[in-house]
Amino acid sequence: MTKTVLGFRCSICDEEFQGIGNNASPFKGVCCDSCKVKVVEGPVIAIKRQPTDYRTGFVLAGSISGLRWDDMTGGVFQRTGVYPYGYVSCADIVDGEIGHSCRHGQGPHSIKVCVIKKSSHSIAYKKLVEPLGTKPKKHG
Repeated sequence: MTKTVLGFRCSICDEEFQGIGNNASPFKGVCCDSCKVKVVEGPVIAIKRQPTDYRTGFVLAGSISGLRWDDMTGGVFQRTGVYPYGYVSCADIVDGEIGHSCRHGQGPHSIKVCVIKKSSHSIAYKKLVEPLGTKPKKHG
């Protein structure tokens, strides 16, 4: 959190704001009220089981664990291009649908998912993958 002449600077949108701010978790620092609603609390991160699947689900950014660059899908274990992959509970999907059913056992399950940039809130996506570093050309 950066102190400015007018108040504080949001660690997500980098705009100045007045007041005490909000916990920006899972991102670092403190955020403004607008980013708290749009980025931290909102269903802003798009996920799929495979990057080319037509089904898209949405989860809160904090629901994703084990995020890393990878080129192997969950479920059917297919090689893909390099994307950010992580794990979510199937119970944490707040909107949409992904290629997962609970047919193989009682849920909820931890499932490997691909984080999709195109359908995610741009600031939330950027802040989520930033700690991963530069996207590798090929995984290995």
